[in-house]
Amino acid sequence: MPRRPPPDPAPSQGLPWARVLVAAVDGGQAQALASTWAGAEGGGPAACACRNLVREVVRLAPEVVVLRADGLDAPLAASLQALADGQPRPLLWLGDAPLPADAQQLLALGVWGWLPAGATAAQVQPLLALLRARWQQARSGEQALADALARLDERKWVDRAKGVLMRHQQLSEADAFTLLRTASQHSNLRVGEVSRGLIEGAAAAAAVNQAGQLRMLSQRVVKALALLALGVETAQAAR
Repeated sequence: MPRRPPPDPAPSQGLPWARVLVAAVDGGQAQALASTWAGAEGGGPAACACRNLVREVVRLAPEVVVLRADGLDAPLAASLQALADGQPRPLLWLGDAPLPADAQQLLALGVWGWLPAGATAAQVQPLLALLRARWQQARSGEQALADALARLDERKWVDRAKGVLMRHQQLSEADAFTLLRTASQHSNLRVGEVSRGLIEGAAAAAAVNQAGQLRMLSQRVVKALALLALGVETAQAAR
């Protein structure tokens, strides 16, 4: 009887196994694969059945998930969707090549790479490190875009708030911004948040006026309403 080949030794380079989770439809298959990659000295990746994937990702917080599967059925798709919605991670698909019809769905579910089912630890580990790096780069880009959009949105609120103050308080643009900045310091809010509060307060006052519940708002009342909406004491603003 031929001797079984020894388990794959853990490679010296790549993503540490402690940051990897192996999942398969059959939990026993996932555990066997993880044990093979661990080598004689142990210390391989954690393993679980796909039905427990979200729970184990929450518990172990792996950086990359290796998914051993030969096709995408409804239960597996549901598990991957739950993971993508709540605990997104880059996934490495290990198995038969996904059908072309599944490719876009797999990408949407977080599958970032593919290797054949018989891939060794030495083949898997460098790709895991690459997937993690690409994932981190993509997340950084998404955050940078979100920050840029937030700054643009805040600038729009600031411009609108300055316009309100300039019209109702006969202030210059510089003085209007100074008033917003002072309110920001007193309320511990960003200038954009202060500006949004002022606009929403002014809109509420306009709605009250249109309803006939308030016929006339003096400049002093408009200013007081705006500052109260920002959580700033009128007495402090008058100093």
